[in-house]
Amino acid sequence: MLTKPRIIKGNSARRTPSTMVALEVVSSVEALPETKTLKRGIYVPVLTFFTGEHGAVLDLEAFEKHIAYVATSGVAGIVALGSTGEAVSLTDDEKVTLVRSTRKAMNACGCSDMPLIAGAGGHSVVTARASLAAMASAGASHALVLPSSYYPNQLGAPAALDFYTAIADSSPIPILIYSYPGVCSGINLSSDVTRKLSHHPRIRGVKHTDHDIGKMARNCALPAAAGDGVHFFVLGGASDYLIGALAVGAHGTITGMGNIAPRAVVQLQRLFDQGRHPEATELQHIVSLAEWELGKGGVPMHKALVDSFHGYGGLPRAPLQPSPKETVQQAVTAFHRLMQVEQELAKST
Repeated sequence: MLTKPRIIKGNSARRTPSTMVALEVVSSVEALPETKTLKRGIYVPVLTFFTGEHGAVLDLEAFEKHIAYVATSGVAGIVALGSTGEAVSLTDDEKVTLVRSTRKAMNACGCSDMPLIAGAGGHSVVTARASLAAMASAGASHALVLPSSYYPNQLGAPAALDFYTAIADSSPIPILIYSYPGVCSGINLSSDVTRKLSHHPRIRGVKHTDHDIGKMARNCALPAAAGDGVHFFVLGGASDYLIGALAVGAHGTITGMGNIAPRAVVQLQRLFDQGRHPEATELQHIVSLAEWELGKGGVPMHKALVDSFHGYGGLPRAPLQPSPKETVQQAVTAFHRLMQVEQELAKST
């Protein structure tokens, strides 16, 4: 049975002395110097590749090949250890290995200045801090952090604000909030919460895998998200509605579609940013039709399509099952026009 999303609002829980400061997000820490600056554009949550029975072994050769392919396609940054990267199926040691391999591959292909955002966090402040320290040591420039959600009935706005403030205060790298109710017991961080957190010098943005355009619009209206010197980046969680997100002020998106057709998604945002809206709308239709089929199959379908179009991909780690062949073929057909666009763009660059 589906869990009804719980909207965590800024005033949804009684204030106690321990939460009064957090509700105002008063922090004495300074902003961190960023050697890998976040920019407007497309960020790709890269797949993780495996070999062996049940996917027991990391396929670092395929992984680093994929990093080079994506990083050199015009994207603004790479996201490792996200939902698309099967982060929940990885050991702590594997996570460190993958972030190191990502940075190694990015450096090798001439993308050493590109941001590397690593999925990090935990269900307590202590475990989240340890995760952030490990990701920073491995080479991540930023971290993408889900809210604590294991005890959802006891986690209102004060707890969310305390959690993000506490981990940001001590984080060695800037963090982005990850709003994803689907994997967080239905916890849906409201724009009241993100508004307060946007003032923190080490909280640099939010990823909206809540797919809520209205919430994105409210976050884009924040002073920290406006102007040339953007402090708080607002990113969508898919490319299915990219120009809709851009129209309300979003700075880009983190989209799994970038594993398959990165140049096409980059071109979609470029067309919109250049004011070529009819062309952007036409390409958005092509992207959305393909992404609908991709979304039906989740991570296994992502891998099957990378395998179909790029010659590597492999299987997801158990217990995830590979997509049925007939379903993959249906998706390949749906991707035909998009991959034509991708190939045309590859030839022109």
